[in-house]
Amino acid sequence: MMIRHEEFAILTHGAGALPHSPGLVGAVLRYLDGHAPKLLSMKVVADVYEEVRSMIQQRHLDALLRKRGPRELLNLVTRSTTTMREAEAILERVWPQPPLEKLEAAALDLLKNRLEYEVVRCEERERLATAGMAMGLAIAHQHLRSLLATR
Repeated sequence: MMIRHEEFAILTHGAGALPHSPGLVGAVLRYLDGHAPKLLSMKVVADVYEEVRSMIQQRHLDALLRKRGPRELLNLVTRSTTTMREAEAILERVWPQPPLEKLEAAALDLLKNRLEYEVVRCEERERLATAGMAMGLAIAHQHLRSLLATR
């Protein structure tokens, strides 16, 4: 099935034939009256097989099937890729994020990186303080020893 000039496989039977590779998994609503299919969801996954198996096992597929209307077909679609980066590029072409969501995601990434940096700095300061205290205690211990030895 073509979705925005990208080829996807329609899942017609169990997940057994799917590859254990990165890729995309999505849900598409198709209409029997000829209307264009509607992409309901699409996400990048590390393992196409495991994602579809999980959707079936956790009953996400059943929930989607119950929500469909009369004269509508629900299909899972998959696309295997060699890398996660390739899958992310395809997702951006097939289902681009609105500009505001892109900005929010970039801001969240920036904040996450800043927080990780601050955590590392805090851990470094803590290690330095611990080392300083240990050195101070060692010097005090040695000084006390020398005082006791002179008596």
